[in-house]
Amino acid sequence: MTKTRVPPPLGLIRPSQTSVHFQLVVVQQPIRARSCGFGEKDKRPIDPPVILQLHKETQGTLHRVSTVDNVGLFVVQCQLYSEDGKHLCDHVFHPATIHPPQQGVLSFQEPVLYRNLLGVVVSNGYQLLDIHGDPGIFFVFQDLSVRTEGRYRLKFLFIDLSAGEPLTVSTQVLNEVFSDPFTVYTPKTFPGMTDSTTLSRSFANQGIKLSIRKEKRIRKLGDSIYGDKKDDQQLQQQQQQQQQQRQTSQ
Repeated sequence: MTKTRVPPPLGLIRPSQTSVHFQLVVVQQPIRARSCGFGEKDKRPIDPPVILQLHKETQGTLHRVSTVDNVGLFVVQCQLYSEDGKHLCDHVFHPATIHPPQQGVLSFQEPVLYRNLLGVVVSNGYQLLDIHGDPGIFFVFQDLSVRTEGRYRLKFLFIDLSAGEPLTVSTQVLNEVFSDPFTVYTPKTFPGMTDSTTLSRSFANQGIKLSIRKEKRIRKLGDSIYGDKKDDQQLQQQQQQQQQQRQTSQ
């Protein structure tokens, strides 16, 4: 009896997963953000915008993925975690709906759960040139905000939609990676936005919608109190790491 071949969902070609193992690399780390509270209009993006690059491991060697035919089917999803990476923090209770228990009084009001991580939490792949003119597959998260202050990490999950199971139209996470820890400040303690990075400027010139600050930020008197100098040092370190990662992956 001849077995019938079932095509991939939506007529997609399923790539071989036996010899290629994908790996995400965070090439631009989050540093800080201003908490946006529980309003819906005062959203403040995580700064700088987080950027990931796709690599593949073949025979124990890591290489940049420079081009693919189905880049639009490469997707990365973002989640918010605690600084130690152990607790999912995507949702938070609205403090105004949390009523302390009163003696002899039974409350039927349930606390209201809100999304703690706001914005666009999914990014498709983009074929772009890095700051050295080398092609690559990148994922850009320029519209992420956090409601409550604290120390967090972002977790990123890579999915190839073309590799779904034909019968169930299901997909699986092929790789995941955490960002470095970053700080979400209260409005009073927020030291301000960092200068736009060279990578952000490069992607903006290639058509990615990124908010670019054209003039140098004026440092406020109280910046050193809230760790602005330390954050600036972290930004310089990650730009140096971008250069080292590029040299390693060649």
